[in-house]
Amino acid sequence: MSRTFAVLVPYPVDKAYDYLVPSNLNVWPGDYVTVPLGNREIIGVVWGEAAGDVAPEKLKPIIERLNLPAMPDIHRDFIDWVAAYTLSAKGSVLKMSLSAPGAFAPPKPATGYRIAAGANPDAKGLSEARQKVLRLMQDGQVRRAAEIESMTGCSASVVKGLAEKKMLEDVELLRPYPCTRPGLDRPGPELSAAQKEAADVLKALVGAGAF
Repeated sequence: MSRTFAVLVPYPVDKAYDYLVPSNLNVWPGDYVTVPLGNREIIGVVWGEAAGDVAPEKLKPIIERLNLPAMPDIHRDFIDWVAAYTLSAKGSVLKMSLSAPGAFAPPKPATGYRIAAGANPDAKGLSEARQKVLRLMQDGQVRRAAEIESMTGCSASVVKGLAEKKMLEDVELLRPYPCTRPGLDRPGPELSAAQKEAADVLKALVGAGAF
């Protein structure tokens, strides 16, 4: 039997739509997914078990699961609460949580440089600035243009010129996603005595449900 889940989409609708889960996908509540809606493909959130009020053969399949941390239960519960409290459609409230669509796109690659085979900093006709860059790059490390400029004091045009002359090779560098799962176990900053005293008061108020 095919698995089905309800997916909430960021449109002014008050219910999540049922979708089929293809056999090659493993999705769970909270996952960000791409689904077909009419003639469009949009990003939604797996909201929970399917309602089951549509025959499976009439359901459309989820297209893909995005490689992102799932939306926590407490976040989805909060969206449900806000929608109920403000008499708003759940999808409209979800849209406020998905208001930066660029966050779901894979990070754009950056360009780095490394010295090309046979590039010689002592080659005839090279300016002092170009020689300086090539000597730095002789260690074989890949560096971004800004790093090269900072370490040599040369301008961006020097790096670009060496790349155009094929003395530096372009290397594609992948940027990390801007948002990842927070490191809750990571030590925080060291507080002063006054800051710690204030933090302890706030913690006590939160623990007592009084803040």
